[in-house]
Amino acid sequence: MEIENTYKANKKRNIIGFVKFLILLMLLLFMTIIPGRRTMLHAQRYIAGFSAVEARFGITEIDGYCANFGLSKYTKGKNRWMCGADYLQRNYAYSDMRIPLRQFTLTGGGNILLFSDPTKTFFVSVGVNLALGYELIFDGRKTLPDGAAILSEDKFLYGAMLNVECEYYFDNDKIGLFGVRQRAMLGSTVTPFHSEFFVGFKHILNSK
Repeated sequence: MEIENTYKANKKRNIIGFVKFLILLMLLLFMTIIPGRRTMLHAQRYIAGFSAVEARFGITEIDGYCANFGLSKYTKGKNRWMCGADYLQRNYAYSDMRIPLRQFTLTGGGNILLFSDPTKTFFVSVGVNLALGYELIFDGRKTLPDGAAILSEDKFLYGAMLNVECEYYFDNDKIGLFGVRQRAMLGSTVTPFHSEFFVGFKHILNSK
């Protein structure tokens, strides 16, 4: 059988996950009203040539989760280039089991700074990443336990990921991340679109 979109069947999980994300978003935004350390060290934030390692973990809009590990480098325009490796898994309900869809991708792109608060503690940026990868359905197996056949095929993928990301500086080299990302990966025999809600952590490598 071909895997079908099970949005309605997973609507409750979708709502719960989105509510959790909104609660986290409000908590982190509340933190921005607490003044950051007002020192000369603030000048070291978003400095051209600085590099960072990043990790993000999150959920998808339907039963699933995602992870990203990457590197970024800040540019003269207070923007940044990024590259990384991504993993996404979405589970599709069938009978009394869940069929996993996994995507493994390599990404590269950039983010443009949109906003920063006066204390240089909170930043908002938008970005796009190009991506290449591979999609694996039910770990490559073509038959379900009840004998039904999976018609959707494992495929190489290509596409782009759009994101809105917020950064909160706990210190000059320790940064909390949260945001949303929309995948558009062509080549999938199931669906090209996946939405992600994530939190993460960034460490500046050459901050003084």
